[in-house]
Amino acid sequence: MKEYNKKQLTQEFGKCIYERIDYKAEYLSGIEFFDSYIDSYIEKKKLKDQTFPVIFSKCSTGLVITLGLGFSIYQTGIHFYEIKYFTIEQQDKITYQKDKSVVGRALVGGLLLYPFIGPLGTVIGGMTGIGKKNIDITDYILIICFDDEGKDSFLQFSVKSKHLNAISKYLKTNFPHHFKNFNEIVKDEPKILNDNIFIADEIKKLKELLDIGALTQAEFDEQKQKLLKK
Repeated sequence: MKEYNKKQLTQEFGKCIYERIDYKAEYLSGIEFFDSYIDSYIEKKKLKDQTFPVIFSKCSTGLVITLGLGFSIYQTGIHFYEIKYFTIEQQDKITYQKDKSVVGRALVGGLLLYPFIGPLGTVIGGMTGIGKKNIDITDYILIICFDDEGKDSFLQFSVKSKHLNAISKYLKTNFPHHFKNFNEIVKDEPKILNDNIFIADEIKKLKELLDIGALTQAEFDEQKQKLLKK
């Protein structure tokens, strides 16, 4: 996803004069330049268990996502025509169904893939969170699936139970044709499930080779990027 400044954002998505919702969802993964800024911010501030709330804004031609870190603002967006669906489910249900569902596997895959470029850059084993940030069992996971140059990509956010109704109402009101129940995705996406399993497994193997010195960091990064672009 592309980073935009204020002028570029207006040119690309129009004025964000429509309804927005502030800080009801926390960013987890899926936006590489967000991850890079978060890495630097955490390292600089020496933070632990930090959350990263975002703002969703419906603009003329798409959904804009805003992340604030200290006094800095970072923004990106997805055009309406790129959004394939969004779904919201409780974390334990997604974890339980992760071996059967594209979203569960994509989510777990995301947590396996993003340790190398995501917050804190640590290896994650399962649905415990990104880096040192844990997801409470009462949290819900919001997944937005969008078309990224012909490939399905996933944005992942954590939503507290107390904000679930507000987030659900906002998305269903502003993007009524994009909502999918979790069970629909489990049923409809077996091919992507297999693709995500393959990519996650291959990157884990590469990381093991990096750890034992069989690959250099540059070689690891090159091979990982090739897999992520498949």
